[in-house]
Amino acid sequence: SSLNYLNNLPISEIKIDRSFVDKLLNNKQSDTLVKAIIAIGSSCHMKVVAEGVETIEQHQKLKEYHCDLLQGYYFDKPLLIGDLVDRYAEKLS
Repeated sequence: SSLNYLNNLPISEIKIDRSFVDKLLNNKQSDTLVKAIIAIGSSCHMKVVAEGVETIEQHQKLKEYHCDLLQGYYFDKPLLIGDLVDRYAEKLS
């Protein structure tokens, strides 16, 4: 089973696929699975990353469930490293 990897590999992080995040707010089963994944990660001392966060409602729900890390268009579009450095270098200077 895929869960067997949690015991047998040096895993420090679990990612929640965007397909679950997409349905988080309007599908009870996805909501239940997301909460369970976060609980498993937490109890195994692993960071949990949610991919595909696109709305403030998804962001709020995942934070309510204590998801460790969130990524997606809600925060920004994918950037090339040079663009990232340029954007934040201006703010740091």
